[in-house]
Amino acid sequence: DITINDPDDNLPWDLSKLEKQRKARQLLREQKPAMLIACPMCGPFSSWMSVNHEKMSEEDIRQRLADAMRHLSFSVSLCIEQARAGRLFLFEHPVGATSWSTRMLRRLADEPGTDKVIFDFCALGMQATNRDGETGPAQKRTAVLTSSKHVSGMLAKAKCRGLHTHMVLQNGLAKQCEVYPELFC
Repeated sequence: DITINDPDDNLPWDLSKLEKQRKARQLLREQKPAMLIACPMCGPFSSWMSVNHEKMSEEDIRQRLADAMRHLSFSVSLCIEQARAGRLFLFEHPVGATSWSTRMLRRLADEPGTDKVIFDFCALGMQATNRDGETGPAQKRTAVLTSSKHVSGMLAKAKCRGLHTHMVLQNGLAKQCEVYPELFC
């Protein structure tokens, strides 16, 4: 996670850097975690990015997409390695992200025992505050690919029942989930 520093050099875990990718892959192989959670940057795959593209040069757009694709490829490769080692993984991106149409994610979805689940974060207690300072449920429809039947079973039940009004996420920010914060927030 880029918000956490690597204790060896006190630099962020920026997985767009080759040396951090090598180290992350080495840690995966040495530590053999029971579950790997991959949530690569999703901004460049956002449907809202097309609005920003109008203000950007073609070269800048190409560069951002190329960077995002390399990051996505690395994340998917870790998930595949984890799955083929017989361990669990979870890959997360917003349900509307264009990344879901890539060959990489289709290949990950084809890994044996992998489920794709779409869920609503409001069903897990996610909150957002609107411009008037009111707090309420934040839907944030999200999709995951996971090899964990327990996680996919739990998330399959996390669907909004439409019994509340959703707050609009401001700049992608919401308050912490109240139900399973250790998994998704």
